[in-house]
Amino acid sequence: AWRETNAEGAIVLWDSANGACDRLVVGGRVWKLAWADGWIYFTRSLTRKSEPWIARIRPRDPSSLEPLVFGRSKGGSLAVGPSTLAWLDDCDGGAFTLALAALPG
Repeated sequence: AWRETNAEGAIVLWDSANGACDRLVVGGRVWKLAWADGWIYFTRSLTRKSEPWIARIRPRDPSSLEPLVFGRSKGGSLAVGPSTLAWLDDCDGGAFTLALAALPG
């Protein structure tokens, strides 16, 4: 299982047997989370356009982290459906969609 926790908004793995947060998966300020097809999709607040503000990760595999959208953001808005990732860019403006089938794995 996973959850967003602590003041920094990091994503950590959570052990449901003992209630402990046992491993950091994504550090930094995570704003929005969505779950689809075995992936956690998330946005972060960033000021540098060279960093990914939307990414995805498999909950039990921190090495699976995949950057998806690069740019500045205050966290934006994010939604994932059965076949589409959609987001609102809160810095540069606009609404966007991406077919999940277009992403690897």
